[in-house]
Amino acid sequence: MVLRSHHGLIVVSVAVVIFLGCTVSPPSLLDDVAAANAQMARHMLESGDWITVRLNGVADSEKPPLHARLIAISCAVSGRRDWAARIPPVLRIHRSFPGKRQGMIK
Repeated sequence: MVLRSHHGLIVVSVAVVIFLGCTVSPPSLLDDVAAANAQMARHMLESGDWITVRLNGVADSEKPPLHARLIAISCAVSGRRDWAARIPPVLRIHRSFPGKRQGMIK
């Protein structure tokens, strides 16, 4: 019984430690998808071509440019930092939470 009553406290404590650890020293863009998106946004900023999404100089016609544009705008406003590349995906996730009427049928 004692273990069950402290289970929630243990989970919250672990979550707080992980959160504070990431706040003090956030991980860089290690995920290949996040790094590729940031690379495409960097290319948009450097070349001025906001239409074509390019990765390592090769045009990628399968990726929609809106995501890379949002990351490029975020990096242009706040500087080229790894957390600036994370802001648009976080905002998109926040918008997708249920509870708001987002085109749902009655």
